[in-house]
Amino acid sequence: MPFATTRIAVAIATATLLLLLHIATLSLAFQPVSPLRPPAPRSVSPLLQRITTVGMSAGAPKAVETKDAPAPVGPYNQAVLVGNTLYVSGQVALDPKSGEMVGSGDVEAETRQVLKNLDAVLKEAG
Repeated sequence: MPFATTRIAVAIATATLLLLLHIATLSLAFQPVSPLRPPAPRSVSPLLQRITTVGMSAGAPKAVETKDAPAPVGPYNQAVLVGNTLYVSGQVALDPKSGEMVGSGDVEAETRQVLKNLDAVLKEAG
């Protein structure tokens, strides 16, 4: 009987630990964004800086931001310039001036807007 009780206690402790880890992971991943206030300018993430410093000798990464493309809604940059390599984030068909999606399902209009957004980021990067 004590062996069965011990197994149950271990199972409950394990399930509790897994639940706490899951909750901690969710709370770290969730970062609410206010629709009324644009996100603050971002610097390059410390992880990217560490990877760049240790793994490449191309120099410090530089965050690229422009008001002519939609502001990121998550913890990332529009682009990051490392040496002479530019890492560009994906774009959506969002008009940066109005904040509205363009095209309403029209693939050509959406594609044009995405390319305009990418062009603005590339021009800002030089």
